[in-house]
Amino acid sequence: MTDESGVAMKALAYDRFGGPEVLQWRDAPDPGEPGPRQVLLEAAAGGVNPKDVFLRQGKFSKTLARDPLPRTHGLDVAGTVLAVGAEVSDLSPGDPVFAMSNRFIGAAHAQRVLLDRDEAARAPASLTLTEAAAVPLAAQTALQALRDCADTGPGTRVLVVGCTGGVGHFAVQVAKALGAHVHGVCGPDSVAFARQLGCDEVTDYRVTRADRLEQTFDVVLDVFGRGDATQHRHQLGGRSGDGVYVSTTVTRDSIIGEALARVRLTRRNRLVTVRSRSADLEQLAAWIDAGLVEPRVDAVYPAAQASRAHEHVATWHTSGKVVIDLT
Repeated sequence: MTDESGVAMKALAYDRFGGPEVLQWRDAPDPGEPGPRQVLLEAAAGGVNPKDVFLRQGKFSKTLARDPLPRTHGLDVAGTVLAVGAEVSDLSPGDPVFAMSNRFIGAAHAQRVLLDRDEAARAPASLTLTEAAAVPLAAQTALQALRDCADTGPGTRVLVVGCTGGVGHFAVQVAKALGAHVHGVCGPDSVAFARQLGCDEVTDYRVTRADRLEQTFDVVLDVFGRGDATQHRHQLGGRSGDGVYVSTTVTRDSIIGEALARVRLTRRNRLVTVRSRSADLEQLAAWIDAGLVEPRVDAVYPAAQASRAHEHVATWHTSGKVVIDLT
């Protein structure tokens, strides 16, 4: 599958940290054959997440010293199965799949990608592969935050701060699929979109800040992670009087809050650390095919223009997800 130089495909990579211009669609070695519990994928598209921007900027460089440059970009991917390992019996060549790499650096944005079977699932039948690529990280973050960190269910009152971006637009729909009442907070240009997503109530943050709303909630999901349970304390009454603040951002307060929750001292301040699970992807695919969850693709960029995709994400004002075409 390779030529004499070992180059067989293209991958989106960077050999230094910096601005979006460091991203290159470049020659890369073939990933090889799948191991026993792996899947080899011919990639069609990959979603871009804020974490991809932070990795490219070098914000985790000390943590990731063992992952030398150059690095292949990307966590989310969708494509077609080329080959499966000997212990994989539920996927076959030709199957459409979507996945999120559980490697911290991702490394999924290449023409061919090796993934662990448990990181992937059959893509929703109702989506194109480009649309499916928008789902894995953001939608699993929303699901694991609401279900696992906050026990969201029928009648739960949920406040989603940042309800129209990548994670936020999935959070609204996942919360509704779980039976919750959803109050979304977004910018003035996104209010109509928030209502389309299914928000029962919507607040323009330029009129009223999220932490100044007078209502009480069982769950506050802060997609931007700019607050904490203390800031939202007056809102965390809910039905049980023991509401939960969930952040998607690693901060000192969120780390401490999650540590306390894990030893059952308190659960008021949680940090969701998403991990790709085939069962969660299958649940999301079922909701998508049933019309309960619909990914919104804000823009699609060719791989050679990945820098523009990063610039778009870094505005922090996307309506849904940004995707890169990897074909």
